[in-house]
Amino acid sequence: MASPSQSSQTWKITYPFLRVEEGFWSIPTLSAMKSNIRSFAGLLLITVLLVVLGMAFFIEPARMEVTYHDMRHQSDDQGLRLVQLSDLHLKAVGKHEKALVNQVKELRPDLVVLTGDMIDRADALPLLQAFVEDLGPIPLIAVPGNWEHWSDVDFSELRVAIESRQGNRLLVNGQSSFTKRKRTIQLIALMTSPAGTLTWSCWSEPGPCTGKT
Repeated sequence: MASPSQSSQTWKITYPFLRVEEGFWSIPTLSAMKSNIRSFAGLLLITVLLVVLGMAFFIEPARMEVTYHDMRHQSDDQGLRLVQLSDLHLKAVGKHEKALVNQVKELRPDLVVLTGDMIDRADALPLLQAFVEDLGPIPLIAVPGNWEHWSDVDFSELRVAIESRQGNRLLVNGQSSFTKRKRTIQLIALMTSPAGTLTWSCWSEPGPCTGKT
């Protein structure tokens, strides 16, 4: 392998605090050092941003995390199993959504609860209905979230999408009981305004919450 002195070309490698030129180490000037540090910091920042964007667009949407909460008094009690799904923001019913449905079925829940932000566009109602139907005969209760309000979805159509299977319910400022194996649980749905402030109209009006008192 040829050494630097045997090469006909002059080469230089610059680090933030060192410079290697034609095989000799030297300390760059203060201004050059500052310029090198800025360049290095800029390159590092761009790399971090690319990694974050890659995770946001390619990893996070497909990430599935299951958290278990055992609320039985005794570990050998035969309790009820609830699966809560939140913030689906359905854009399609594709591979990721099918995997989620399969994961829910593997958990063998007695009841599935959808707690808001199921869709963020009114024209996504058919996707929501398809997702609900893919879950099969598992009883389901859904509560709308702020995105259902912001999307101006028709709540009567939302109810049809949710209650397309017998036994499913959409709760809007209401309550529902669920009984299985001689055990009963009460579910209460209280809606806030789209801005997150609880108002009297949100308690008293059966339709979408406008946030107006």
